[in-house]
Amino acid sequence: ILVTKPTNIEQQHERMIVLNALFAKEDKLKASKRKLNEFKLRSDENGHGLVLSDKKGAEFTTGNPLVMKEVLTLMSKTIDEALTQVQAEILAA
Repeated sequence: ILVTKPTNIEQQHERMIVLNALFAKEDKLKASKRKLNEFKLRSDENGHGLVLSDKKGAEFTTGNPLVMKEVLTLMSKTIDEALTQVQAEILAA
């Protein structure tokens, strides 16, 4: 990506708006990653498990630790990829 230096105050202001939005997105992704890393898997008979639901109220529930581990691994990978992309955009801005 070719980035040109702002030539006037309006361009600089727009660049700052874009950077602020990107930094906010990066912060949110980092917070999600921290929260995900703090998540502990456990399987017991007290109803602990993973519940996915949509806006219509449909739910998927599992207590299978292998399924939960795979979901957490995929979520972590997806967050890492998004974080890498946002950081590249920040550096290019």
